[in-house]
Amino acid sequence: DLVREMIVESSTKPYLSDKRIFIVRNIEMMRKESANTFLKILEEPPKSTMFILTTDNLNGVLPTIVSRCQVLKFGYLSKDDFKKIYKELGYDESKIENYLYLFDGYISSEIDLEVSFDSKKSLELFLTGDRENFLKYFSTLSKKGNEKYLLKLFLKVLTKYLNQRMIQEEVSENVEKISELFEELIDIEQDIKVNFQTTHIINHIFDLNEGVKENVWKS
Repeated sequence: DLVREMIVESSTKPYLSDKRIFIVRNIEMMRKESANTFLKILEEPPKSTMFILTTDNLNGVLPTIVSRCQVLKFGYLSKDDFKKIYKELGYDESKIENYLYLFDGYISSEIDLEVSFDSKKSLELFLTGDRENFLKYFSTLSKKGNEKYLLKLFLKVLTKYLNQRMIQEEVSENVEKISELFEELIDIEQDIKVNFQTTHIINHIFDLNEGVKENVWKS
């Protein structure tokens, strides 16, 4: 168990510096049993140890963990700052607008995943109802990174697609049903944050397939 290993290591003195720092990403994803174990070290942390916990969903973190931490909130970058940073990183200017949309104005450590992520292919698999190959595709990509992040990326692609179709096509008579689809997408995004299981999320996504085909997509 990684949490137990971290606790054991934190109890030893650091050799190369005065402090030992542990960074725990996506703390809201930690299982309850592990979180309860982690609480023990948070209650009385060694003087030489610092824990940095990250989350994009503070409400999904156990209140007992939050109460033992100093909470720091970070805002999003402006569009100009975002574009400037990605230009300096050497990314194609023609793609930066797409990155800006997908990353919500924050610099992503998952940029290489986005480059390998084929939004057109994933959308095609969804629209044709090919659940099996959709799952295989995401399983293949997840070997290179974070499944949770990739599925959030796909939700953005699907949201963008729905918005574009509403603008480009005559779908005004289906506005109410399309609004329901957007509400479902919001529910799925919340599910990813607080109850993430790959197969469950993909099944939830494909539950929307018929609604999208009936009200938005024209094959």
